[in-house]
Parts: sequence; C-alpha cells; structure tokens
Amino acid sequence: MARNRRRIKAAPAKPAAPARPMGFGPRFSTLRKALLACSSICTVLALPAGPAHALPQGGQITQGSGQIVVKSPTEIQVVQNSAKIAIDWQSFNIAPGEKVLFVQADQLMQALNRVLGPGASTILGQLQAKGTVIITNPNGILFGPGAQ
Repeated sequence: MARNRRRIKAAPAKPAAPARPMGFGPRFSTLRKALLACSSICTVLALPAGPAHALPQGGQITQGSGQIVVKSPTEIQVVQNSAKIAIDWQSFNIAPGEKVLFVQADQLMQALNRVLGPGASTILGQLQAKGTVIITNPNGILFGPGAQ
C-alpha cells in the first residue's frame, strides 16, 4: 500500500520585530501619567496634617492629683502630685519648637493620657518626664523626625 505523502513547505521565517521593553507605547504613556498623578495625590493625602491646635487641648484630670499649667504659647507643664495620674484630652499634639513637660518627683510616677477627640496625635516637638508617660489615642499617634 502506497501512501500519499505530501511535503509541506514551511514558510520562510519572518524576521522578528525588534524587542521593545514591556509597557512602552502610547497607551503606556497615558497610563503612566495617570498613575503618577494618582500616586502624587495619594501621597499628599497620606501625609499627616499638622496639628489643628498646637499643644495638648482640653485636659481634664480624672484620677490622681495635679495641675495643668500653660507656661507660654509653646509650653505646657503637667505638675503631678500623686504617684499615678490620668488625664483625658480632646487633642494631644506637639508641634516643632513646642514642649510638654511632666513635672514628676521620681522615676516611679506614671501619667496616663487618653485622647478622646476625633484626630490622631502628632508629636513633632519635645515631650519630657522623669517617670512614665503613656499616651493612648484610638485614632493613632505619629512621632515625627523632630520628636524628642
């Protein structure tokens, strides 16, 4: 039995188009511009806003004894008279060049600071104490590069 065999000639190979890096072309240019614009906007939106009010605002001592003294427009002192103190604040921010000083007799003293307002706390200035200072804020706390 003879089989009919046909030979199929392969078409001559076409030279391959020069390889272009993926993603370059007119569509990519438009997409790239859109993504850059979006990332710029997103970066600006993600940056923490400066504190609406400098220094902690609306402090109320709820446990323990002490005083909150505004020494100047850039400094607040919390004079702590008891071993433990709890203070509720509406906001707790420290801008660059500002200072919050907890006057505590020794290293065993503790100050709990609860932030009840709607915004995150931004600490960019000085926070000083001999003892322990705890800040709680359910909206977050940012310590910036100038925080001390």
